[in-house]
Amino acid sequence: MSLILNVLHKAFSLNSSMLHTAASIQHEIQFATPRADLTNSLKKSCDVKVQYLHERQVISLTPKNKTPTKTIIYLHGGAYVGDLQIAHWWIIQALIDKTAASVIVPIYRLAPHATIDSELPFVLACYDSAKTADIYLAGDSAGGGLAMALAIELRKQNKPKPKAVFLFSPWLDATMTNPAIDEVAPNDPMLDKGGLIWCGQVWAGTRPTTDPQVSPIYDELNDLPDLHIYQGTYDIFIADAKRFAEKAKQAGTVCHLHIFEKAFHVFMGATIAPESKQVFTDIQKVMGS
Repeated sequence: MSLILNVLHKAFSLNSSMLHTAASIQHEIQFATPRADLTNSLKKSCDVKVQYLHERQVISLTPKNKTPTKTIIYLHGGAYVGDLQIAHWWIIQALIDKTAASVIVPIYRLAPHATIDSELPFVLACYDSAKTADIYLAGDSAGGGLAMALAIELRKQNKPKPKAVFLFSPWLDATMTNPAIDEVAPNDPMLDKGGLIWCGQVWAGTRPTTDPQVSPIYDELNDLPDLHIYQGTYDIFIADAKRFAEKAKQAGTVCHLHIFEKAFHVFMGATIAPESKQVFTDIQKVMGS
């Protein structure tokens, strides 16, 4: 673990997770942190366009003085109940800097006021609206789960696949029933399965949490685009990332699981850390930028 991640790990460990229980997260939702505004850096380096699809906001970022041939659709995390935060914009900035792609950021509505059934048609419409030939999906945490739900929906509808899907510490099983989670939990300074179980249930709505578009690990995982998972060992989601990657490979899907020792949940948001830089350099190579 780099010095930067070590310091951040210790800092996060001092704060109790709001995801500890269903009650604690419901309390936090009442005082939710508002969505973070775009950074000044993004405003300076990109042409910013705000549109509306399905009565929801879509933010498009295009590098200035360039004509991108690639588009990344980025879906932010937050356990489906938390809004987009400053670290998400840092990740998006790093993606643009490394790939020169345009990025579409769907501002999907959050649980418990929204569910997978209400938001999946919206993110699908965002995908359909992309203008470039080469489209990629990316997402962190719950956003990674939603990116996989979109990839599965595209397969179901026989629509063109994205070129690849980049998953940053993805939430792949909302049931949180993998026994290996408890082995990792003492080292995870950010996540706790108690609150996450509730978040998964409200996001699922009328579906069971074992529905493949709520918990992608329950999909057959066949006939999907190439998958690239970036995961730390100090993150309880690593337990299901390993199972997911193995299942995808057995189904014939190309799936690269990149494991970073002692890295915490969505560590790539610390974009100055060596581990984070390694992630974005790998994505640059994959996209041929």
